[in-house]
Amino acid sequence: MNANTWTISDFMTPVVCCADVDLSLADARDRMSANKIRHLLITRGPMVVGVLSQRDIDVAEASARKREVTTIADAMHTDVFSCEPTTSLEEVVSGMEGKKIGCTIVREGDRAVGIFTTIDALRAVRSLLKGEIVPPLSPPTHIVPHDEAGPIARHNVRVSDSVRAASGLTGHVGV
Repeated sequence: MNANTWTISDFMTPVVCCADVDLSLADARDRMSANKIRHLLITRGPMVVGVLSQRDIDVAEASARKREVTTIADAMHTDVFSCEPTTSLEEVVSGMEGKKIGCTIVREGDRAVGIFTTIDALRAVRSLLKGEIVPPLSPPTHIVPHDEAGPIARHNVRVSDSVRAASGLTGHVGV
């Protein structure tokens, strides 16, 4: 396979973590931390309505008023970069570089089928250096199972509650 023929589907992460638009930023931070990721697709029902990055959370929390609960909708980006799975790798990385963005949603029509992030782009660089497509060094570790009907791992509850329940811990930690 020639590097000039590589498409975004050769490098995208096919199972995408997401969060419901009405959840708090604390919920999103929990989800991202638990899954060791930096981008969440934001959904309203079955529709993707935006993207939230770790940086977006940090900025929103830094500017929020004391003790005010901020929702994902307050911090997410709705003008997102997207492409089809057959889009060339060169076209996508050029778009990301030009717009200075960290991820691209991969869609088939209105349906999200993957995400391509800067970490996936680094795997593409390794592949170029090796002359062949290489496997990811850190594959996704989603702790919330994805939908049977699609590639989206839904998040509608606080991850910390699930982790606490699984570990046998009860009550709340904090001041």
